[in-house]
Amino acid sequence: MPTPSNRLASQASPYLARHAAHPVDWYPWGAEAFTAAQARDCPILLSIGDATSPPCRVLEREHLENEQLAERMNRQYVNIKVDRETRPDLDMLYRTAAKALLPDCSEWPVAVFLTPDGAPFHAGVLVSSAHGQDHYSFPLLDHVDLAWRTQRADLAQVASGIRDVLKRSMLPPPLCSAQNDWTRTVAEHDLPRKKAPEQAERDAPKHPSHGVLSALLVEWHLRRAPRVRTRITRALHEAQTETHDWLAGGFVHPSRPVEGAAPLLIKGLDENAALAALYANAARAFGSAQWAQVAIETCEFVRRALQLESGGVCTAIEIDPGLEDGRCFAWTLETVCEALGPVDGPQVAKLLGVPDSADRPHGLRLLHPAPTPEPLPAAHAARLARARPLLAAHQRQRIHAARSPLVITTQCALMIRAWAVTGAAFDRPALVAAAVDAARFVESQLVCERRLHRSWRAGNTGGLAYADDHAALAWAYTHLYEATGDPHWLARAAHWAHTLVNRFWDPEDGGLYYTAQDAEPLLVRPRVQPDSSTFSGGAMAAIAFSRLEHFLGLAVLGARAHDLVRHFQAHFQTNPLNCGLEAVAAAWRTAEVAELALFGEFDDPVASEMRRTVAGGHHPFLLLAPVDARHEEQARRCIPWLAERGPRNGRPRAFLCVGTSCRIPARNAEALERQLAGLNTQAAPKPPSTTE
Repeated sequence: MPTPSNRLASQASPYLARHAAHPVDWYPWGAEAFTAAQARDCPILLSIGDATSPPCRVLEREHLENEQLAERMNRQYVNIKVDRETRPDLDMLYRTAAKALLPDCSEWPVAVFLTPDGAPFHAGVLVSSAHGQDHYSFPLLDHVDLAWRTQRADLAQVASGIRDVLKRSMLPPPLCSAQNDWTRTVAEHDLPRKKAPEQAERDAPKHPSHGVLSALLVEWHLRRAPRVRTRITRALHEAQTETHDWLAGGFVHPSRPVEGAAPLLIKGLDENAALAALYANAARAFGSAQWAQVAIETCEFVRRALQLESGGVCTAIEIDPGLEDGRCFAWTLETVCEALGPVDGPQVAKLLGVPDSADRPHGLRLLHPAPTPEPLPAAHAARLARARPLLAAHQRQRIHAARSPLVITTQCALMIRAWAVTGAAFDRPALVAAAVDAARFVESQLVCERRLHRSWRAGNTGGLAYADDHAALAWAYTHLYEATGDPHWLARAAHWAHTLVNRFWDPEDGGLYYTAQDAEPLLVRPRVQPDSSTFSGGAMAAIAFSRLEHFLGLAVLGARAHDLVRHFQAHFQTNPLNCGLEAVAAAWRTAEVAELALFGEFDDPVASEMRRTVAGGHHPFLLLAPVDARHEEQARRCIPWLAERGPRNGRPRAFLCVGTSCRIPARNAEALERQLAGLNTQAAPKPPSTTE
């Protein structure tokens, strides 16, 4: 690797550090870059990307290492590189600007051209794999440079207009009355239909919308509509067969096939955390052992491959850029035969749906048993069982991948939730222990001077945390408490929830800003908004606030959750499928929440069986307080509904209450299971808990 030639070598973000050897004279975001642009009286070329984006990889490999292109970029512009994972506020702001300037813009990498004070005035695409290397880059750079020198007044007018667009886009939505049945509305809107085979071959497979599927699982719990179950099972089946790594566990980041190149397949923490929790909840809802296995294997993959010894969870497995991306996770008929031999290889390849090389470019695919309408015959199942460890060993020999050293707070928190839910549901103590280790890492390494930070790498934290970091931690810690019975995590959940309100709440119009009140000033202070591709900070906050309201009796958090739902309403009316987790948050405001106090030692067989009974069922609006002697005093201090309840003669008891109605204390798992069965019917919606 050449000696670093720009200012990114010292950056904490591995994505930025990877650009340090480029001939482009990159600056990190900051005052130095803006000062240089003002001194040179030249525009800024802003490029935002992330380590797991296939188009960003193409841009790096085919364009940013080009000496001629770099010379032109350095001569005409001050060039800023931003990692969207560590600076999501900049990503949110300038992606909005890029879409206003370039309506067809759907994802990075897009070059956004800024005035020296940071105002966007033009956007364009630097890379297109369908054309020659110079098709977009050079004419675009020359065009903007010429306009800057000859049409400065016009560009200033455009920049002023984009400022106004950004201000309008970040205005608080109009407050609406909170309405019931949001999850039913989501269920009534069809998901995009599966594409024809020839179109699917050209496009990337897509993971299902995590928020929408979360809403559909709640809707199934409430009304048991067969159509909802069909939609959930179809989406999860497609994700499992298209992007799940049957050999090593985990899901790969889907990418669009590029002619003449192997597909880029990277395993990212954000997708694996969301999908693990989804499959665990679906397994509980439908009694599916297959989906339970997918959830467990995904959690085990993350624990094995992405968790540091110190407990932090890294963002991705990254493929060595020097290799043909994706080949270590993808297979041809030839590689299957290499692993199994010429006799078993073709037969197993057929069972796994591996095409002949002539059937598809490269014949590449992830290994997964081909879907069949009926269970496999015993002989075929036995053959696959024998082949699986051999194929896994062969894949391990071929893998040349590196773990990203970056830890992102939101992603780590979502994995804590996934581990806690999956570990408790399927009696996997190692997964719960991994969740505890990750939470301890966050509290010890990502909290400095009582402030939560966004990222960590090699002992260094990077930047103050955002609203979604605080919200994800508060949400995750409530589930970690249920899995461990340690009230410390409930107290920490409340701490981060209150911090979120104190530092991010809009005191005038309500709702949450994305950045803290003392964060770096930007052109516009961004607000939390719904996002179909990830769990939005607002939705996670509303759910965490609702759970903490019922756990701890914090009515003030319930009122904030209700206000957030009212802010979601305008977005929801426009595009329900963009607000899946927001619909779940709305359901928390109207559902009858059940409270279950389970007293008994964690090593008591009866108490253990009762906890497994609770965790193994799908009860979206049930809160569990597992209380043992070690934590009883602390739990009673913070959870008001534990008063006047407890074990009898040292024997476990479970107290289930819904609203003001309480069941007779259950003394064993069978009695508790009968009581929990009554929670699977729809309760009459109650009115919102606060006055509008």
